[in-house]
Amino acid sequence: RVVDNNGATGSARDNNGAVITNAQPSHTDHVIIAVPPANPTTTSVSCTPSSVALAASTTCTATVTDTSATPTAPTGTVAFSSSGTGTFTTSSCTLSGTTASATCSATFSPTGTTARTDTITASYSGDAGHSTSSGTFSLAVTTGVHSTTTTVSCTPSAVAINQATSCTATVSDTSATGATAPTGTVNFTPSSTCALVAGTGATASCSAGIVPSAVGSLTVTGTYVPDTSHSASSGTTSVTVTLRDTATIVSCTSPVTTGSSTTCTASVVDISPNNGVAVTGTVSFTSSAGALGAFTGSPCTLALNVISFTCTVTYVPTSTLPRTDVITANYINDASHAASSGTFGLSVTVPPHPTSTTVSCTPSTVAVGVITSCTATVTDTSTSGATAPSGNVNLNPGGPCTLATPTTISASCSVPVTPSATGSLTVSADYVPSDPIHSSSTGTTSVTVILRSTTTSVTCPPTGTIGVALTCSATVTDSNAGSITAPTGTMNFTPTAACTLSGTSTCTISITPDASGSLSVTANYAGDPTHATSSGSTTVTVAKRITTTTIACVPNPVIVGSATICTATVTDTDAGTAITPSGAVTITSSGTGSILTSPCTLSGTGATVTCSVNYTPSGTPVPRTDTITAAYSGDTNHLTSTNTVSLPVTAVVLHSTTTTVTCTPSTIPFDPTGLAPTSTTTNCNATVVDPSASPTTPTGSVTFTQTGIALGASFTGNPCTLSPTTVPPSGTAQCNVNFSSATIGTASITAAYAGDSGHTGSDNTATPAIVTVTIHPTQTFVSCFYQGQVTPLVPGASADCTALVDDSIPVLVPPDPRTPPSGAVSFTTSGSGSFTSPQCTLIVGQNNAQTSCTVTYTPAGTTLPF
Repeated sequence: RVVDNNGATGSARDNNGAVITNAQPSHTDHVIIAVPPANPTTTSVSCTPSSVALAASTTCTATVTDTSATPTAPTGTVAFSSSGTGTFTTSSCTLSGTTASATCSATFSPTGTTARTDTITASYSGDAGHSTSSGTFSLAVTTGVHSTTTTVSCTPSAVAINQATSCTATVSDTSATGATAPTGTVNFTPSSTCALVAGTGATASCSAGIVPSAVGSLTVTGTYVPDTSHSASSGTTSVTVTLRDTATIVSCTSPVTTGSSTTCTASVVDISPNNGVAVTGTVSFTSSAGALGAFTGSPCTLALNVISFTCTVTYVPTSTLPRTDVITANYINDASHAASSGTFGLSVTVPPHPTSTTVSCTPSTVAVGVITSCTATVTDTSTSGATAPSGNVNLNPGGPCTLATPTTISASCSVPVTPSATGSLTVSADYVPSDPIHSSSTGTTSVTVILRSTTTSVTCPPTGTIGVALTCSATVTDSNAGSITAPTGTMNFTPTAACTLSGTSTCTISITPDASGSLSVTANYAGDPTHATSSGSTTVTVAKRITTTTIACVPNPVIVGSATICTATVTDTDAGTAITPSGAVTITSSGTGSILTSPCTLSGTGATVTCSVNYTPSGTPVPRTDTITAAYSGDTNHLTSTNTVSLPVTAVVLHSTTTTVTCTPSTIPFDPTGLAPTSTTTNCNATVVDPSASPTTPTGSVTFTQTGIALGASFTGNPCTLSPTTVPPSGTAQCNVNFSSATIGTASITAAYAGDSGHTGSDNTATPAIVTVTIHPTQTFVSCFYQGQVTPLVPGASADCTALVDDSIPVLVPPDPRTPPSGAVSFTTSGSGSFTSPQCTLIVGQNNAQTSCTVTYTPAGTTLPF
């Protein structure tokens, strides 16, 4: 049994897995460490090429394989050996692989003078999980190589660091007989490789660029890597490597005044051929002024600045005399660069006396366009030896002025300044000295620029009427001093309206009063970028609108004790936009009787309204005539008005009447002439009948009215006077008028009979006659012409088809009411032809009653005729 340090037991086994029997059971103090068996391996080796000449080389590869049932990739190293003389590039190589096999290689170069067969042995040393193994390969070694020599030369033989030199290696076959030009490559040290190119005879050469990186003597070695027919050889040469040349450029901010500082910058540039190398190190500065100048930051350390390497120091010259200091910058070399230096001539001046410039403007607050006087004062502020400055001062705005009126240490001058915009105006003054002893200086002040003042005046008619437009104008005047300009912009009126000022700063509006009394019209000018706001006002006395009142009673006359309806009509007759009157009308009578619902309240829309009362006369004397008075009391918009009507009061019982109207024809075309020619009028006949048991013939007149057509309707012969008729029934009278209209529509025509001393009035309001006013009738004629003649067409030929549209109202007597038809005509065909356009637009022909238009028609098909 095997016991480990933790007390665990088990069996010890050999490499083949068999249990190890303890031959000496008394030796219980020995500890046996059990190691799992290593996987078996095999090692094979092969060399390529399998035949190699003396001094040539072949690559030998060892392959180690895990031959167990559960293989893993072998690791570790393989050692190579040869039974013959020669060298390996490495005595052992390290395996690599991820499967059951791993490989590594070494290069072998045989030596000697005779041909032979070398046994190449590869020995695997094993690892923690793999056993050792080895393998061999028979390598044929031949003697078929020629000896060679290699020479090296470099041009140029002296270069700077990082400057390329071209090095050429020449390899020669030195065999006594059968020499041939070598092939292959040459490896240069420092690292570079080139392929040989055959030259003359048994030589070959190639070149490569060598770039030195350090100062000194550089040994360049060319090693020939031979082909199978030649032996290796090598040669050397020396190249002298120097530091790279530099150029140092120095510049300073010039001139500089004594006691002031200037910056001096040194730029060091690599000026050697080929790629430059970063310049490092420091630059030290000196001055020809010696102790009369001092540097800060010298020496300074170079740093890259775009394409050169620079550093900067500060230099302060002293003394009281002007001069030129020569500034020298000395570059101290680094490992790659040679030292260099550069100079700069720095102009040193003596500082002028300091000055101060102040500006003041009077007045300090002005309107746009008003001049303010601005004065600049320049003072020598030296602590000692101060004098009055001379020269010019440039004021902006304002312009230049020359200093004058000097005192001991100052001088001044003034310019006028005219502001052109509102706000805070900054006036600056720049002193330009004309003497060499004073320095320039600047100063500023602010001027407050305000808008130009304005006044606004308003003009309106002194009186007006409700609803009648008033024309009011407003004028804005620039009331400021200085350069007067015309105000522009907008004027806002109260009552609400607005207008834009014209070139004369005036604008006009229309205001329509909506209430009586005193109307205040105010104009508020909104201002512009140059002008301030202002306002003005005026007063207009607004009167109420004028009205007329009429009164009519039906029946009239009236029998004492019987009622008549008296209707008052109030109309807004004033100019402008009519307003519907409201309120009440008081109706009174000069005779005795009773009046119901007086005053009556007006009703209706538009300019005319009405109201009615019932009046029943009574008492004596009879007969008599009562005067009926209608008094309109007015409203907030209208004045009062009054009118009367005479009402005969009789003791006789009046006969009632009926009134009917017929219009023939009941449809007429509209009359564009307004002259009512016969073809556009209808005759309206009123028939008044006394239907009593013992009728008498009514007399008097009949008045016609119409509703339904707003504009253009009129009667001819209205009112008409009744005439007796023999047409039954008895007690019948008739009269007629003509009606026409300039616009289309439907008119309801009524006739009102006023009555006479024996008859009551009547009308046909309940059954009006209806007259329809229509558009004009037309007739359309079509004719088609082929080449100007009415002839049969053949397929593919075209005819011009003309439509003639005629206003067909008959013209009985002048004037002619016809008008030219307008619009479009649509064409169709019963055949299979086509039109150039399915429609054409009518144009006026030879008279005002006809218009026409034409299209082109082309028949199609093959069946004739068609």
